Amino acid sequence: MELIEIDPLTRKARGALIPAPQIAESRSGSDSITPIGGLGIFASRELLSPFIPKADPEHPLSRTFGVWHAKLNVLLLQACIVSSLVLILNIAGTILMNVNSGNSQIFHGDCRISAKISSGLHVLINILSTLLLNASNFSMQLLAAPSRAEVDAAHQTQNWLDIGVPSLRNLKHIAKCRRLLWWTLVVFSTPLHFL
Repeated sequence: MELIEIDPLTRKARGALIPAPQIAESRSGSDSITPIGGLGIFASRELLSPFIPKADPEHPLSRTFGVWHAKLNVLLLQACIVSSLVLILNIAGTILMNVNSGNSQIFHGDCRISAKISSGLHVLINILSTLLLNASNFSMQLLAAPSRAEVDAAHQTQNWLDIGVPSLRNLKHIAKCRRLLWWTLVVFSTPLHFL
């Protein structure tokens, strides 16, 4: 390990003096990866933890609700719940309209009241379709986002991946299950854009 000297102003964090950080040397093996530029230097948890406490899984801040909430499976579950609620509301609305009226009429009466009901139903339909499209789009972005292991594997083969943006390029580097789910969402979400 190589020690790096840091000036006293930089070493202060929240009023406490932080020991000089250590930078892990590049080594061959499964636990480290040599970057494309050949620099061979990566920040260790020990180096990052005083500045980014959530980088250390043992730190109490890494176990907060916000960190748990940001996990991929939790976010995908939330999008699935939103989509399921929209589906349930659509089915319930369809059944309710067919049970209450023996024919295709929703309302028969004054034109002003009919216009208000029509506007209200259109607003409700737009809100539900927006929720559904947002959940689908968000899920597709999460599914196409590479994991740390997938980024590392791509770097080993001298490839790069897009991070933080929706990318078709990442699809050939992500797990097959996530790729299949992504294509399923494409097939079933695309018709919603045309409705």
